[in-house]
Amino acid sequence: MTARYLFVAALLMATPALANPRCFSITQMNGWKSPDARTIYIRANGNEYYRLDLARECSALKSIDPHLVLTSHGSNRICSALDLNVKAADTPGGIAEPCFPKSLTALSPAEAAALPKGTKP
Repeated sequence: MTARYLFVAALLMATPALANPRCFSITQMNGWKSPDARTIYIRANGNEYYRLDLARECSALKSIDPHLVLTSHGSNRICSALDLNVKAADTPGGIAEPCFPKSLTALSPAEAAALPKGTKP
């Protein structure tokens, strides 16, 4: 093996999040909340929480009753923001605008418990 491959292998073993990311099936999503137009909190598999950051504002998320449409690219397994296609409408049945996922972060139980009131799905 070359030094570059050994370095990448060592990095993967030393970084559990890269070696074994937390994933969820889109069918196991239990709820979501959006505290602002650039952030979506997702609950999946009962008590797992994720923060989905958007690359830019998704104005429909600011409405009183936003409707979120999440679909996956390929497999229904979601491990990163690249696995998601996100759209939001300001009302159920309204015209959905694309929202652009930037990053998906699995929250620890402590981070999930510390979410501000009203933002936990």
